[in-house]
Amino acid sequence: AQLFGVSRTFVKKLLRQRRETGSVAPKPHGGGHQSKVAGARREAVRADILETKNDASLAAVQSYVQRRFKIVVSQATVSRGLQRLGLPRKKNASGQ
Repeated sequence: AQLFGVSRTFVKKLLRQRRETGSVAPKPHGGGHQSKVAGARREAVRADILETKNDASLAAVQSYVQRRFKIVVSQATVSRGLQRLGLPRKKNASGQ
């Protein structure tokens, strides 16, 4: 553990994994949280933004998602969703 700068617990876990599986290769990623606005919902938001509200603020998009899909999302979630869609957070020259 000292040689590689890791904890003794990590070494114990690796030894247990080798004993149980015969390998110390990394395990597959466990996943993560599913996006609340994914798939068809995401495309609906994109279409709405591009067609009618192309200068909408994060708060306006957040409100739209809440009304349209009956789910509560934070402005941070909206911002990440816009990034995934390739849309800028600030839509117009005034920055709103």
